Amino acid sequence: MCQIILLPSYKPDEKLFDCLDSLIKEGFEEFLIVDDGSGEEFSHIFDKAKSQHRGVRLIQHAVNLGKGRAMKTGFNYALNHYEGLTGVISCDSDGQHPSVSVRAVAEELEKHSDKVVLGTRRFLKGKNVPFANLFGNTFSIITFKLLTGLTFGDTQCGLRGFPTSIIRKILGVKGERFEYENMMLLDFRKDQIDYTEVPMDAIYIKNNETSHFNRYIDPFKIYFNLMSFALYSIIAGIIAYIAVIIFFATLPMCSFIKPALFYAAGLLVGWLVLMLPIPENKNKGYTILYPFLHTVICSALFYWLYNYQTFGLHGTFWLCAILAAPSAYAIYNYLKYGKKPKRIKRQ
Repeated sequence: MCQIILLPSYKPDEKLFDCLDSLIKEGFEEFLIVDDGSGEEFSHIFDKAKSQHRGVRLIQHAVNLGKGRAMKTGFNYALNHYEGLTGVISCDSDGQHPSVSVRAVAEELEKHSDKVVLGTRRFLKGKNVPFANLFGNTFSIITFKLLTGLTFGDTQCGLRGFPTSIIRKILGVKGERFEYENMMLLDFRKDQIDYTEVPMDAIYIKNNETSHFNRYIDPFKIYFNLMSFALYSIIAGIIAYIAVIIFFATLPMCSFIKPALFYAAGLLVGWLVLMLPIPENKNKGYTILYPFLHTVICSALFYWLYNYQTFGLHGTFWLCAILAAPSAYAIYNYLKYGKKPKRIKRQ
């Protein structure tokens, strides 16, 4: 069995040596460092790391291409050059991931050879945790839950263990910089990749000044790519909304039941749009049943609220939309991607 440590590195300092020393003490022997275009002024650090630490291999980018590209370079090299490779553990080279936590990830990867192992920082128990990092990670966790239905204890930790079989899948994930680590989590839902989590201490060095994460540009890239996951559903919802408005505005409503029928017709228009990307290998009767039941239930609710609770036409519409949109999105994800992958939390 062969596990290697992947260290994407950009303009490192002497902490790289401390990181390697602590990992060697934990029993790790194979290290793959990717110099992401740090430049000539940092070449002596990489040369020293390679010469003084047995088992270190070095790959260099001519220019800075981003952490995501550095990880892909390392993954690709590992698959092609390490015999008997069972997994790759990626971690930061600045010492923010304790070596004992890296060992815990390695042990978990041995037990779960078909699952990705995610380091999960315990922010509330950590020391010197910047508020911006705590807020950003919490917001990201909530966003992932809403968009994918998946629960993550930490969406931004760079300590992760990848089985060889899954590396081949995530190599094709979009993203060249910090957004790559978030985009691969979206593929957990798309490809039904199971995952397990290893709690670890949250360590920030000098208010996280060693990180090259741009607090303005990188979050924008991350959330832009996250919203693209739900973009098609948002478009379908807008089309359904427009259809309902048109039906209400142009068709005569001379009975109690017709507004509910118009609302149902608008929902069906939205579902017709949503159903277009559903894989053809899905059972058609099965995929049609859920949208039909969803439309019946939401329309019945609309009828009850409009006729017996006197919310008015527009008030009833928005109340039903608040309930119908999340449930329709959840059904759509289930029909398109299947069951959610399994999450195992290590105590």
